[in-house]
Amino acid sequence: MNFETIYSKEMFFEDKCWKKCGGGFCCNNENDNFDFQHIKTKGSTIFYLPREYFYANKNLKTFQNQYGARPVIFKMKIKDITIGVVSSKCELLGKCKDKIDKPFLSRAYPFLPVYDYNNKLKTLIPASIFDIIYQIKEFTSPCKVNDFQKNFDHYNDNKFFLNLDVYSKFYLKVLEIFYKVIKKNILMETKNFTKNNKKFWRVFEKLYLSGLIFSSSTLKNDIYKEYLKAADFDKNFNLLDEERYLSF
Repeated sequence: MNFETIYSKEMFFEDKCWKKCGGGFCCNNENDNFDFQHIKTKGSTIFYLPREYFYANKNLKTFQNQYGARPVIFKMKIKDITIGVVSSKCELLGKCKDKIDKPFLSRAYPFLPVYDYNNKLKTLIPASIFDIIYQIKEFTSPCKVNDFQKNFDHYNDNKFFLNLDVYSKFYLKVLEIFYKVIKKNILMETKNFTKNNKKFWRVFEKLYLSGLIFSSSTLKNDIYKEYLKAADFDKNFNLLDEERYLSF
């Protein structure tokens, strides 16, 4: 991924979108229907790809190099490779200019584009767990700029995204795999909860914190198959040293 290019431009196309949702849902994660006991709102969690975080923490502003806040690392070992993400808690509520540099996910919100390895845009995945659930359950999202087709057309026409490398395309494909697992589990476990209300979101919290939302007997195998596809497409691509980008 050309991180220098990513961090030099704004990718989202709708200016001042936070005025349309009542104050920046993507940054505060607050909604009247949320009634969480353990999931914290009044802020959000931002995510980086492992090599993205390595670049950002060395060259740009992160919560670690500006405020001493250690990131949280999520890792998954699959046969001979390790994949993962790096996360930081953010309580800036959208006022991040000159404080930290927003990661790729935050810049692309409300959707992340999923391309095949030949640069064909395949689909868009909502860029937060809450937005994923809104889409799966067909609930109305607080985000008012999340029209799928409008965003799809934007990414399809935006030549910058055609420059994503195999590394980033692979991780976006992994996101799509997780999305399918989440969708299957949410639809099965919440089939009797059809309303966007506090009762539903309490059930969601239990599923999320227990890990059941991510449960799949084929998840690791599906990810490894995708890795083999990526490695077959680009003989220079591998994740054999990814572990070093997930160690701090």
